[in-house]
Amino acid sequence: MDGFHFTKAQLRQQATIKGMQPDKVMLRRGAHWTFDSTNFVNTIRILQSKPDSTHHLPSFDHAVGDPVADDITIRPHHHIVLLEGIYLHLSISPWNEIKLLVDELWWVEPRSKVTSSNRLAKRHFNAGLSDSIAAAEQRIINNDLPNSTFTEENRFPPSRTIFN
Repeated sequence: MDGFHFTKAQLRQQATIKGMQPDKVMLRRGAHWTFDSTNFVNTIRILQSKPDSTHHLPSFDHAVGDPVADDITIRPHHHIVLLEGIYLHLSISPWNEIKLLVDELWWVEPRSKVTSSNRLAKRHFNAGLSDSIAAAEQRIINNDLPNSTFTEENRFPPSRTIFN
């Protein structure tokens, strides 16, 4: 799903058009509205309708912080395709169409929110998204937790929940 992030340039342009401050929009990158959800849903629809074709999908380069076009190849012999991302469960449009296009929706629930937050802070720091663990923790409070809360409040029940 990360390959369907709007690029940084697209987000800045959208912010300017809407009269928003681009820097504030960038701080919320990762929220459901920072993804090209329509393109993502349409891509899943194409994968479903053309299983005998080869498809090229975008990935995400964390070093650059933007998607990489056509970096993932799905071939006809790939009978199982796993999609990953918290917004796959959203009950709002156009995300809600995903439920109709996939066989199952699994939800991975952390056993400990504290442990999960600590791991996420380390991941943000190691990826260079934050200058320090403290800054990473602040990023989680300001962005990741609101995204998680929004998803929990606006999602379909999963087919299966896995506790990790």
